[in-house]
Order: sequence, then structure tokens, then C-alpha cells
Amino acid sequence: MLASHHHRLLPFLTGLLILLLSAPAMAVTLQPFQVEYQLSRNGDVLGQATLSLSRDQQGNYTYRNRSRGNNGLAALLRLKIDETSRFQWTGAKAHDLGYQYRLRSLFKNKQRQIRFDWNKHLVQVNESGQTQKFPTRPGVVDRNLSVLLLGYAVATGQRGDLTIPVAMRDRVSMQRYRISPSPQRISTPAGNFDAYEVQRSNADNGIRAWFAPPLLAPVRMIQHSGKNDTIELQLLRRP
Repeated sequence: MLASHHHRLLPFLTGLLILLLSAPAMAVTLQPFQVEYQLSRNGDVLGQATLSLSRDQQGNYTYRNRSRGNNGLAALLRLKIDETSRFQWTGAKAHDLGYQYRLRSLFKNKQRQIRFDWNKHLVQVNESGQTQKFPTRPGVVDRNLSVLLLGYAVATGQRGDLTIPVAMRDRVSMQRYRISPSPQRISTPAGNFDAYEVQRSNADNGIRAWFAPPLLAPVRMIQHSGKNDTIELQLLRRP
């Protein structure tokens, strides 16, 4: 009787295993959101940052990173930083339409614009009156949009190594990341989250971020610059 029971159970378990292995990745749709963060530099609070995703009537998306210095020296300098990415979303892929960066303060005004000419397969970067052009790569995006793609990868169940081609000032950088296989407990001003760590694996000054699905924006993110500066975002309120 016991052997007969095992004989009937084996085909069921085999079929279940095949179903699990062939199941598609977790379905995630891009929904508009807005989240706010505490913005710090080297441990000192500078102000607040806002990440938002919106969609227009034509179906195009806009991903914005808006930072405002309203504390300490940053408030005195009236620091404002805006990064805006426009893109289309087809299936599970982003088609970058353009990127704008603007930094404003009492003593500094800096702008950068990236355009993607997909017909000629060229990236054009305009900064400080200088223009550079270089070839695109399949799936290339700007650095601002790459953060959203990292969140999407975590939310859809991707783990391990991930490569994103990112348009820089003068070239496309193949940025490699590693997504932790299991979540860890992260404390933020918004509370505690079970989040997956994502870390740049082929550079010392890359992004280190923690994502708590299904949220596509990070609950915490650290950016190391080449000047030994550390910029950190920590979620202020649950969306």
C-alpha cells in the first residue's frame, strides 16, 4: 500500500517541479509613484530628495530625482539638483528617450543633457558647451534610469549578477551589479524593511542600494563619489 502511494505521488511531484521551473518571472507593472527621502552627505543631513515616476497620455514615462538642500550649509547655498529621464516601456525593457541633469546653487550652475539617436545608434552628451558623441549599445540607459531598472530587477525576482549598459559623459559603461539572494532587515526613518541589497561589483564608487519589493524605488541608497564623499538616501515615509 505504501509503495503504491509513493508511485502515485511521484508523477505529481515531477509535474509540479516542471511547472515551477518553467514558470515565468514575477509579473510587475510600472505604476506611478512618489517617495521622499532624507538626504545626507558624509553623515550630515542636507535636506530631502524625491523620486517619482509618472506617465503621460501618450504612454511615455518620466522618472525624476529631485533633491533640495534645506538644512545647514546646503540651505545657505540654496542647493537644488534635478535629474529627469524620459523613456518608453515595452514588455520588460526601457527605451531611453533622453536625460537632463541640472545643479543650481548660489555659486554654481551646471547642466548636462543626453540624447539617444536610435536611428543612427548614437548617444549625444551636451555639457558646459561641449558635445560628445559615441555609439549606443542595446538596452543602454542613463544613470538615473538605471536605478529604476535595478528596482524592477529585484521586484521581478532576479538574483545574482546583472549588467546594465549606462551612458556616461564619453562612453557606454557596462555596469555590473550583484543582487543578494536573500533579504536583510533594513532600518530607515520610515521603519524597518526586509530588503535585497544591490551593489556595484565592478567599481568602488558605484551605487549600493536596498530594495523591498514590490516597491520599485530603493528604501535606502548610498552613492560613493571619486572625492571620498558619500551621499545617502533613506526613506522618510512609506508610500
